[in-house]
Amino acid sequence: MRFQGRLWKDGSIWLAEIPLLDVMTQGRTKKQVLTMVEDLLVSLVNISDFKITAHPGRGHDFEVSASSTRAVVGLLLRRQRARSGLTLAQVAERLGALFARWVRTVRTGLLSTHAGQAQRVA
Repeated sequence: MRFQGRLWKDGSIWLAEIPLLDVMTQGRTKKQVLTMVEDLLVSLVNISDFKITAHPGRGHDFEVSASSTRAVVGLLLRRQRARSGLTLAQVAERLGALFARWVRTVRTGLLSTHAGQAQRVA
């Protein structure tokens, strides 16, 4: 899976943006700004051995690929949720997910530990 980004120059600084992930960084050269993109995304994912590769494209376009699709999709979902201003419970409710039921269970003082089991938390 690859995410598209774009580069542009603002004075002496190169800027890089990946709109879908709602991230932006800068560098003094095109090469440096692409390295900064890789470092930024690795830092945001924060999983050991996770790697991002920036692929320069034509003109001012580039793409990034990840060593783990699951990790980068998780980042995408977190960033989109943060951008929307919704809580996890609100997102789950909108999706009609079982997570909304889990959140209600946690709020009432029951924490599901295994399928079919529950324990009361103080």
